[in-house]
Amino acid sequence: MERLFEAALRTNPGLTDEFRGGRFSALLSWLREQVHQHGRKFFPRDLIRRATDQDLTPEPYLRYLETKFGAIYGIRAGAAAATD
Repeated sequence: MERLFEAALRTNPGLTDEFRGGRFSALLSWLREQVHQHGRKFFPRDLIRRATDQDLTPEPYLRYLETKFGAIYGIRAGAAAATD
């Protein structure tokens, strides 16, 4: 989902401000145009690629987790890899 959200933000950088105001129509509109209308025409990987112009990779989700939990637990980006 993070890959899709990043693509939606590129199209509409003001999404987070709209969310703070309780407005989600711009995101819903983007999802309908880029994802929902295609239904089951494409495999998920192909649908993500069409909607985002990028392949599905774990990096956006890892960035999300680092942002969300990094400050709480004092974890720096890449810290886990450094201890291996």
